[in-house]
Amino acid sequence: MSVSAPNVVATADELLALLPLVRRTADAISGEYSGRTPTTSPV
Repeated sequence: MSVSAPNVVATADELLALLPLVRRTADAISGEYSGRTPTTSPV
């Protein structure tokens, strides 16, 4: 999973600010595929 955008749309710092959400979402997706029940909402 990745997030990217041209620097005229979002700065590197703005994209880095999304990192916690990306990690939570990736963990939720991984949990779905492994059969693990999520304990929190990814969003």
